[in-house]
Amino acid sequence: MAVEVEGLRELQDAFRQLGKDVQRTARRVVRRAAVNVKADARKRIESMISDQHSYLPHYPASIDFDMDGRTAAVIGPNIEKKQGKFGRGVEFGSARTPPMPHMLPAADAEEPRFLQAMGDEIGKLLP
Repeated sequence: MAVEVEGLRELQDAFRQLGKDVQRTARRVVRRAAVNVKADARKRIESMISDQHSYLPHYPASIDFDMDGRTAAVIGPNIEKKQGKFGRGVEFGSARTPPMPHMLPAADAEEPRFLQAMGDEIGKLLP
Protein backbone atom coordinates (compact mmCIF):
# COMPACT_ATOMS: atom_id res chain seq x y z
CA MET A 1 0.00 0.00 0.00
CA ALA A 2 1.37 3.40 -0.98
CA VAL A 3 0.24 6.83 0.09
CA GLU A 4 0.93 9.86 -2.02
CA VAL A 5 0.66 13.30 -0.46
CA GLU A 6 0.49 16.33 -2.69
CA GLY A 7 0.98 19.91 -1.59
CA LEU A 8 2.92 19.08 1.57
CA ARG A 9 5.86 21.31 0.61
CA GLU A 10 3.48 24.22 -0.07
CA LEU A 11 1.77 23.65 3.28
CA GLN A 12 5.14 23.68 5.07
CA ASP A 13 6.06 26.92 3.30
CA ALA A 14 2.71 28.47 4.26
CA PHE A 15 3.22 27.53 7.93
CA ARG A 16 6.76 28.93 7.85
CA GLN A 17 5.47 32.22 6.45
CA LEU A 18 2.60 32.30 8.95
CA GLY A 19 5.12 31.98 11.79
CA LYS A 20 7.07 34.97 10.45
CA ASP A 21 3.89 37.00 10.00
CA VAL A 22 2.67 36.17 13.52
CA GLN A 23 6.02 37.19 14.99
CA ARG A 24 6.09 40.48 13.05
CA THR A 25 2.48 41.24 14.05
CA ALA A 26 3.05 40.34 17.71
CA ARG A 27 6.07 42.66 17.83
CA ARG A 28 3.99 45.51 16.44
CA VAL A 29 1.19 44.93 18.99
CA VAL A 30 3.67 44.67 21.89
CA ARG A 31 5.37 47.89 20.77
CA ARG A 32 2.02 49.72 20.62
CA ALA A 33 1.14 48.47 24.12
CA ALA A 34 4.54 49.58 25.45
CA VAL A 35 4.01 53.07 24.04
CA ASN A 36 0.57 53.18 25.69
CA VAL A 37 1.86 52.00 29.09
CA LYS A 38 4.73 54.49 28.98
CA ALA A 39 2.41 57.39 28.14
CA ASP A 40 -0.17 56.38 30.76
CA ALA A 41 2.46 55.91 33.48
CA ARG A 42 3.94 59.33 32.72
CA LYS A 43 0.50 60.93 32.84
CA ARG A 44 -0.33 59.19 36.13
CA ILE A 45 2.87 60.22 37.89
CA GLU A 46 2.71 63.77 36.55
CA SER A 47 -0.77 64.12 38.07
CA MET A 48 0.57 62.91 41.45
CA ILE A 49 3.62 65.16 41.51
CA SER A 50 2.80 68.46 43.13
CA ASP A 51 4.62 71.02 45.23
CA GLN A 52 4.78 68.32 47.89
CA HIS A 53 6.82 66.09 45.53
CA SER A 54 8.80 68.80 43.78
CA TYR A 55 11.92 66.68 44.23
CA LEU A 56 10.84 64.62 41.17
CA PRO A 57 10.81 67.13 38.30
CA HIS A 58 12.71 64.84 35.91
CA TYR A 59 11.30 61.49 36.94
CA PRO A 60 8.36 61.30 34.47
CA ALA A 61 10.72 61.81 31.52
CA SER A 62 12.79 58.84 32.70
CA ILE A 63 9.91 56.45 31.98
CA ASP A 64 10.74 54.69 28.75
CA PHE A 65 10.68 51.29 27.09
CA ASP A 66 12.94 49.00 25.11
CA MET A 67 11.97 46.12 22.92
CA ASP A 68 13.61 43.08 24.45
CA GLY A 69 14.05 40.35 21.89
CA ARG A 70 11.48 39.78 19.20
CA THR A 71 8.20 40.05 21.06
CA ALA A 72 8.84 41.49 24.51
CA ALA A 73 9.15 45.00 25.92
CA VAL A 74 10.72 46.27 29.13
CA ILE A 75 8.83 49.33 30.35
CA GLY A 76 9.79 51.56 33.25
CA PRO A 77 12.14 54.23 34.49
CA ASN A 78 15.45 54.18 32.65
CA ILE A 79 18.17 54.34 35.29
CA GLU A 80 20.47 56.09 32.82
CA LYS A 81 18.09 59.05 32.67
CA LYS A 82 17.84 61.78 35.28
CA GLN A 83 15.96 60.48 38.37
CA GLY A 84 15.27 57.11 36.69
CA LYS A 85 16.95 55.30 39.55
CA PHE A 86 14.11 56.39 41.87
CA GLY A 87 11.57 54.14 40.13
CA ARG A 88 11.14 51.47 42.79
CA GLY A 89 10.92 54.02 45.60
CA VAL A 90 8.40 56.14 43.72
CA GLU A 91 6.18 53.19 42.77
CA PHE A 92 6.25 51.39 46.12
CA GLY A 93 7.26 54.15 48.53
CA SER A 94 9.96 54.13 51.15
CA ALA A 95 10.32 54.63 54.89
CA ARG A 96 9.90 58.37 54.34
CA THR A 97 7.65 58.66 51.31
CA PRO A 98 4.29 57.12 50.44
CA PRO A 99 3.92 54.96 47.35
CA MET A 100 2.83 56.61 44.13
CA PRO A 101 1.72 53.66 41.98
CA HIS A 102 1.85 54.55 38.31
CA MET A 103 3.65 51.77 36.41
CA LEU A 104 1.56 48.82 37.60
CA PRO A 105 -1.78 50.63 37.20
CA ALA A 106 -0.77 51.73 33.70
CA ALA A 107 0.11 48.13 32.77
CA ASP A 108 -3.13 46.84 34.31
CA ALA A 109 -5.14 49.39 32.31
CA GLU A 110 -3.45 48.36 29.07
CA GLU A 111 -3.83 44.60 29.54
CA PRO A 112 -7.37 44.18 28.14
CA ARG A 113 -6.60 46.42 25.15
CA PHE A 114 -3.40 44.49 24.51
CA LEU A 115 -5.13 41.11 24.65
CA GLN A 116 -7.91 42.31 22.35
CA ALA A 117 -5.46 43.82 19.85
CA MET A 118 -3.28 40.70 19.85
CA GLY A 119 -6.27 38.46 19.23
CA ASP A 120 -7.64 40.71 16.50
CA GLU A 121 -4.34 41.13 14.69
CA ILE A 122 -3.32 37.46 14.85
CA GLY A 123 -6.85 36.49 13.85
CA LYS A 124 -6.46 38.49 10.63
CA LEU A 125 -3.54 36.27 9.64
CA LEU A 126 -5.44 33.01 9.95
CA PRO A 127 -7.50 31.69 7.04
